[in-house]
Amino acid sequence: MKTDAAPQTSEAPAEMQPALSIVIPVCQNELNLADTYQALSGALDALPPDFAAEFIFVNDGSTDNSYAELMKIQSQSRRSVAVVDLWRNFGQGAALFAGYRAARGQTVVTISADRQDPPELILEMVKAWQRGEKLVLAVRADREESLFRKWTSWVFYAAMRKFVIATVPVGGFDYFLMDRQLLDMMLSINERNIFLQGQVLWPGIKPFEIPYMRRPRLKGRSQWKLSRKIGYFLNGFTAYTAFPLRLAAWAGAGFCVLACLISVVLVIERIVYGTALVGWTSLMIVILMIGGIQMLTLFKPAFGGLRNCLRATISGAAATWT
Repeated sequence: MKTDAAPQTSEAPAEMQPALSIVIPVCQNELNLADTYQALSGALDALPPDFAAEFIFVNDGSTDNSYAELMKIQSQSRRSVAVVDLWRNFGQGAALFAGYRAARGQTVVTISADRQDPPELILEMVKAWQRGEKLVLAVRADREESLFRKWTSWVFYAAMRKFVIATVPVGGFDYFLMDRQLLDMMLSINERNIFLQGQVLWPGIKPFEIPYMRRPRLKGRSQWKLSRKIGYFLNGFTAYTAFPLRLAAWAGAGFCVLACLISVVLVIERIVYGTALVGWTSLMIVILMIGGIQMLTLFKPAFGGLRNCLRATISGAAATWT
């Protein structure tokens, strides 16, 4: 089905409000879907019988047979399965949020469809949630991948920790559980350029971490290309840190100082040596000074306004939390 209609849901016996929703983005994953569902369903068998769970698969514009595989899973499943079918590929973040809006559970687990993340960790996540944890992250202690992919991932998350959000785990995460209260707050923000790790960690809830070894991909090819990683990082870099504004503000201050220094030197040369001002020199002074003053106006949002805005948003969104 498409995004202008309600998700298609299988008829589960003894339908009840689920305690757990598992949201799975799907993009060119036809070879993995059957195995992924079987592994996840088997992991859920360890949960108490009264702890109902639902699956929400989001087909992110796949051009292979992923949608047909999802329909097959839905028709044969003994559990509640919803399929959200997007018109085209919107990216993993947008796909996840489409699934989050369809989720009915009191807690939501996000996991990929490529079989690289162990489904059995869901039981540990649920136990942590039942102890009161609002956010549980499955953190990659290591990954069974090539040295190049390990290196690019390390650079990516190191840059995120340095420039965006310092609390991002060193190995990164995209397999996690969050409480309904955190999910509702994220949905209320209605972010367009989605930076998932930033939105999950930004409210400041201390995460409970479970380390694990990420498995190699056995079937299919990853759609998470280097260009997408760069674009994803830029979304976070421009949305969740004031560093670009501060950099521009300090550059403006530098331009103003440079313009003043050049002016002083030229005045001294004029007084001492009688050197006439050349047209381009005076023009450069004016350009540097005006440009610097314009960039200096970024000091307010870079060092105060942005922080105050975020605090107001957090305060208003968190007012109903218990």
